[in-house]
Amino acid sequence: MSHIHETAYPALPAEVGEGELRAVFTPSVAEIRFVYDGQFRQVPTRVLILTQLKLLQRLGYMPLVSDIPTEIVDHICTVLGARPLPRATLTRYDRSGSKSRHQKILRDFASIRPADARTQDWLTIVAANAARTKAELPDIVNVLLEELVRQRYELPSLATLTRIASHARSQHHEAIYRAFTDSLDEPLRERLDGLFKSRSGRTQTRTEAARATGGGELPQTHRVHARTG
Repeated sequence: MSHIHETAYPALPAEVGEGELRAVFTPSVAEIRFVYDGQFRQVPTRVLILTQLKLLQRLGYMPLVSDIPTEIVDHICTVLGARPLPRATLTRYDRSGSKSRHQKILRDFASIRPADARTQDWLTIVAANAARTKAELPDIVNVLLEELVRQRYELPSLATLTRIASHARSQHHEAIYRAFTDSLDEPLRERLDGLFKSRSGRTQTRTEAARATGGGELPQTHRVHARTG
């Protein structure tokens, strides 16, 4: 799987400085008015709603509230004049049924579209097109990220994007291999088979040949008429 530092996928900050708190995580007047409009009557809920909103704006997705750095939550509390929230409150909120309802309201407020099954189908097509010109998985993932942001979608997990990118690259490699082997006549295919014959007389698969030379394992179909001699 692609590591987050290899891609442009936004990472949850481990620590947040005072300057970033003021510039990035301070709610606007309109955002504060939004949580005071009557939907959210409890102060802790208002804090959690604004905290998730600022993370959605900053990252493009909403992480677990219990994973958010304490400095960010405390900063929102200070802005609203609320007491700091215990970690148990954050964990309990992550497990609550209210969270998904609140997040739907937040997406509507921020004009962010949720990723669904149709989004995944669209991303599969985007990844397939990117795989034609991008050889590395992080590069394909970055193309997906650019398109998701451009279309104002909430970002799926990095694992999901990596899986889509990996499948697209494998499919592209398979297509190249099939096009190559289909262009060969039978005598040439037999000559290629001979190149993979081991000292024992058994014809090696291309996977075995790759392993013998220190290469990575190839997909199952990347074998040239594997058979025993």
